[in-house]
Amino acid sequence: MSGDDISGSGTYDPDSANAPVEDLSPRQVVDAGSAKGRKWGPIVVLGAVIVVLVAVVAQGLVNGTLFFHEVDQAVEQRDELGAERFRMLGLPVEGTIESIVVDGEQSVAFTVMFDDVTADVVHIGDPPQLFQPGVPVTLEGRWMNADAPVDAFVDGVNDGWWFESTHMLVKHDNDYRNENEERIDDAEERGAGA
Repeated sequence: MSGDDISGSGTYDPDSANAPVEDLSPRQVVDAGSAKGRKWGPIVVLGAVIVVLVAVVAQGLVNGTLFFHEVDQAVEQRDELGAERFRMLGLPVEGTIESIVVDGEQSVAFTVMFDDVTADVVHIGDPPQLFQPGVPVTLEGRWMNADAPVDAFVDGVNDGWWFESTHMLVKHDNDYRNENEERIDDAEERGAGA
């Protein structure tokens, strides 16, 4: 026998210098599922941010590519514009505003004017609170050459053409002023009362 075996009996003695030492310190348990979740979390968040940014840029490009015409230009170019969406600047004419309901939604029919040229309009939805005759508006929509959702425009053109508006900005609204500052100055110079 070797000199290492003290007892000679072959039994295990825990107090022995040669006894194996077992590490009993607490260990952190790593859940494989949560580690994967932490790994993919930032990628998912980054993907969502990219999708939102692309949507914002796309919306900006769509709005930026909308042509802007005063009523006289829009009427002159009706055939070329067809059903294309654009923005139109005009002055609601006194005595032409009529509240109507279109497909169950409160709307308004009226006539706008610029440089003594008029056009009939149906704005789908409630107009802004500052909407009134004599206060310039920018309307976003398209020309329609079909039956209007109103029996007849009050003192309007009633020529079968009308402008279907889905978005309206009023001159005194800060959004209108910010988006149309040059147009307002031009309208004032051209005597449209803007």
